[in-house]
Amino acid sequence: MDLVSEHLHLVRPAVLSRMGWLDPETIATGYFALVLAAAEFDPTRGIQFTDYARWRIRNAIVDRLRYEERRKHASLEENEPEAWPDFDIALRLDIQRAIERLPRQQRLLLHLRFWKGLTMAEAAREAGCSMHAAKSAQRAAMVALRAGLA
Repeated sequence: MDLVSEHLHLVRPAVLSRMGWLDPETIATGYFALVLAAAEFDPTRGIQFTDYARWRIRNAIVDRLRYEERRKHASLEENEPEAWPDFDIALRLDIQRAIERLPRQQRLLLHLRFWKGLTMAEAAREAGCSMHAAKSAQRAAMVALRAGLA
């Protein structure tokens, strides 16, 4: 049995843990990452193939999800109607205006947390601030949005 066949079982749990459900396109991404991992694996580096494959699969899934979120976010920025949830247009515009009035750091953290789906720690790291600052900025943004939409 080759490396890919022996490690197919690694893909579905990786997809499930990152997405919460088994998306066929993301599973295919995971399988492709597994094939690449097998092709590029160097046993002389002192790491087990299982660990290397898990790392490659997880990173491929994260890259795919981030790509999808960027596409979705680009649609929102262009105000394409199909990118918005089905609710009142006036409310959409109110939400968009309220978000645009937020300071840059707060907008960035909301984007990272709610559009990209990052954890607070990941969002803080990507925004270049401490976890405490990220939590404070998100909390302030949510208070401002609630006040702006009330």
